[in-house]
Amino acid sequence: MRRSFCINPAVLLGFVFLALMICYRPVLAVQVFDLSNFEQSENQDYAGWLISEKLDGVRAIWDGKQLLSKRGNPIAAPEWFTEKLPPFAVDGELWTKRQDFENIASIVLRDKPDKRWRTISYQIFEVPNQKGTLFKRLNILRRWLERSPAEFVRVIEQIPVQSNEHLQAYFQVITAKGGEGIVVRKENSEYLTGRLNTALKLKPVNDAECKVVGYTEGKGKFSGMVGSLHCELLPDQVQRLFPKLAKINRPVEIKLGSGLSNAQRLTPPKIGQIVTFEYNGLTAKGLPRFARFKWVRKEF
Repeated sequence: MRRSFCINPAVLLGFVFLALMICYRPVLAVQVFDLSNFEQSENQDYAGWLISEKLDGVRAIWDGKQLLSKRGNPIAAPEWFTEKLPPFAVDGELWTKRQDFENIASIVLRDKPDKRWRTISYQIFEVPNQKGTLFKRLNILRRWLERSPAEFVRVIEQIPVQSNEHLQAYFQVITAKGGEGIVVRKENSEYLTGRLNTALKLKPVNDAECKVVGYTEGKGKFSGMVGSLHCELLPDQVQRLFPKLAKINRPVEIKLGSGLSNAQRLTPPKIGQIVTFEYNGLTAKGLPRFARFKWVRKEF
């Protein structure tokens, strides 16, 4: 005899919720994780805004319990490091010194932490999920550090902008020291996510030229198109712009994938053509960093 039975909807909902809690591990609150994208704007008077150095480190968000990358992946930090972090969320850069990104990444992105973490500092520029202006949010962290000091946790200095000339002078000082650039924020803005016009970053952009010598086939959404250009750096520019590479005594190739439009991927620059690319400083090996296609050089 077949028996029928009914389950109380509330009980069923409880089982479903429990299963979801077991199978799903929330990474971080959306407000913390949907990180701000800085807008660049022109003809703006920045007097009264705040400027700080943009540190070239590994972005890390502490959610009060674990350290996460900007994509939500756990960072394997040592226990002695995380046990000194506050019980609330902070956002910043894992950093050592200027122009040391490759070394920093090799330390903090390992599956198992090693003793090199002793060289890492956690430079905080934001305290998410707190009310008030930027200074008030950062002061929450400062007060906590007064009670529970951690020598490697530091609040990035925020300097009031006196004028646009002051901003430009600060930018020149930072970049002359090898800094990646600066960040400019409105002091009285609340913590928000998404694309903002209350914060921007300024970084030096360099450009150089190279000769197209080949292609990489595109994959995924670029299937059937060019994925990237194989380009040979011009010898005279290697000597002038990339001195470390001059010691190699052979042609140096780079790949340019970013910056190409779909039309350019379908009909790419021809082999032998000279193209201009942009980049942001150099890697530890002397290669152009974040190289991206700009345009084909026009011959006059």
